[in-house]
Amino acid sequence: MVIIFQQRQAWDIGQAIPLGSGLDDGLKWAPLMDQECGSVTAALETLNRDMPHLDGDCYICFSTSCLQYFLLYRHGFHNKVMEKLAESLQSARKETKWERSTSQGSSAYRTKWERSTTGGSSADRTKWERSTTGGSSADPGMFQEEILQAHQRATLEAQRAENLSTELQAAKREIAEHRHRPRRHARPDLQQTRLSQKIDVTAFGEDLLGSISVEDLGSISEGDLSNLCMAGLHDKKNEFAVDLAIALGPCQPEASDLPGAIFLDDTSVTSLRAAVAQLNTGELVCHGDLAVAWSASAMGYYLLYRRGCKQAATQCVCPYWCNLLGSEFCDLTPCGSGQAQRR
Repeated sequence: MVIIFQQRQAWDIGQAIPLGSGLDDGLKWAPLMDQECGSVTAALETLNRDMPHLDGDCYICFSTSCLQYFLLYRHGFHNKVMEKLAESLQSARKETKWERSTSQGSSAYRTKWERSTTGGSSADRTKWERSTTGGSSADPGMFQEEILQAHQRATLEAQRAENLSTELQAAKREIAEHRHRPRRHARPDLQQTRLSQKIDVTAFGEDLLGSISVEDLGSISEGDLSNLCMAGLHDKKNEFAVDLAIALGPCQPEASDLPGAIFLDDTSVTSLRAAVAQLNTGELVCHGDLAVAWSASAMGYYLLYRRGCKQAATQCVCPYWCNLLGSEFCDLTPCGSGQAQRR
C-alpha cells in the first residue's frame, strides 16, 4: 500500500501579517504585488502556482475586503521577517525623534527671534510698522507655518509607528496562539442523541456474542460507552479519509476488476481530499464501502474504503493486482504476503 503525504506549501494563510491601510517607506525591502489580485487568498495562489522559482522571501499584497495591506512571507522565514519589521519600526521611531527635535529647535529659534525683535524701542517698532504697508513681517508667519507642518508630520509618523507596533504585537500573538492551539475533535452531544438500532458484536470475541439494543445514549455510563465504541459504535461522519486509500496506478481500472466499488467522475473530482469531503458530506452518494477516485497531483487512481473495511478493500484489490501484474507477482501483493492486516 502506498501512502501519499501532501507537502506543505511554501506560502500559507498563516504566514500573513497585517500592515494597516498605509505603507511605510521602511517596508521597501518587500515588493508590492499587483493589486489586481485583490485578496490574500488570490495572492497566495499566485505565489504557490506561478512564482515558486523567485528568490523573494516576502511580498506585500492589498486586500480589498479588509482595506489594508498584508505582508506575506515564505515558510521558514518567520524569524527573518520579524527582525526586518523590528528594524523598520526602530527606524520610524528614530525619524520621529529627529523631527521632534527639529520642531523644538525651530520653536526655540522663533522665541529668541521674537524676543530680539520686541527688545527694541517702541519708537523704532512704530517707525518700522509705518514703513511697511503689509503690516507684520513675512518671516514670523513663514517660520510658524514651517513649524506647524513639521509638528503635523511628526504627529503622523508617531501615530504610524505606534500603529505598526500594535499590529506587529497582535500578529505575533495571533501566530503564537495558532501554533500552540490544541486540536479539539467535536464530541457528539449524548444528551440530545437518541439511537434505536441493534449492533452485532459477534466478531469482537466470545464474551460479546449476541446483539445490543441501545435506546438512549444519555443513560449509558462512560465505561459502557467505551465498550460500545469498541464494538463498532463510532462516529459515522468521517468514514472516508485520505489515509484510508490504496494506490491502483495511473491506468483506470474496469468496473469488473473492482466489484462493489463505485467510480467517481475523474473530470469533476480530481483529488483525494475533494473525493473524501464529498463522500462524507453526502454530496456523492456511496451505498457501498469502496470508491475509486482520481488524484491529479499523484497522477494515479486510488481505492477509498470506509473506516474498518480495510480487509474487504484488500480482498477486492488483490485479484486486480494479480491480473495486472501476472501470477508470478501475486506473492508480492499484500494478499499474497499476508500483510493485509498491517498498517
